Amino acid sequence: MRTQNLIAPGMIRAVLGFILFVSVASYVQICLQVGNMASASEPTKLVPAPMPEENKHGIKVIAFDNFGTVYDFSQVPRDEVRDYVRQVRRAEWAPLDLPASWEDVKAFEDSAKGIAMLRNKYTVVTCANGPLGMLARMAKKNSISWDAIVPLELSRSYKPSQSAYKLIAETMGVAPHEVLIVTGNKGSPDLTVPLTLGMHSQRIRGDKNTPQTIIELAKQLGCRTSAIQQSKE
Repeated sequence: MRTQNLIAPGMIRAVLGFILFVSVASYVQICLQVGNMASASEPTKLVPAPMPEENKHGIKVIAFDNFGTVYDFSQVPRDEVRDYVRQVRRAEWAPLDLPASWEDVKAFEDSAKGIAMLRNKYTVVTCANGPLGMLARMAKKNSISWDAIVPLELSRSYKPSQSAYKLIAETMGVAPHEVLIVTGNKGSPDLTVPLTLGMHSQRIRGDKNTPQTIIELAKQLGCRTSAIQQSKE
């Protein structure tokens, strides 16, 4: 005795076709909804982190620019400064030929004390475009003590190249977000390039919204006494 099919083959095909149509339609509707949501939302924006007060952002290393930040370059002839900028921005690396008189430029009155205060809590280095010998002699003449001089000259890399800023973290053995770059120069790449690498940056000696001295910066970062003062207590 043969079993008869209760549903005709044509009806089966119709039902399967309807199910496929509903599935495709539902998928298209979901895609449209997701697309509308994406187009309606604002694009993600990279917002630079504010200056870290009391080390809320885990800063371990503070790297200072030199010229115009630690040392007062207000009396240096502008043509010498322009020639310096031209040299560091050459397409091919070459040793800097800086005026010998720059070694005698005086530091700002707050520099030595402010850096000493910061060294009580942080590793404080200088990352500046300049011959290592010159940077060392300038520091010695002004009683400034660095934990290290980042060797840009030996690495054949000058700021504002990203590789120059990366060398800070690599040399000091820290992550980029643990580095704060400090400059006293308006519009300096020191304020912008580090942000692209996940570092922090801070202007000093600027308008009323910036620390006017390194001492003021040190106090904002939770440093109350210098390393020298603390050792005497």
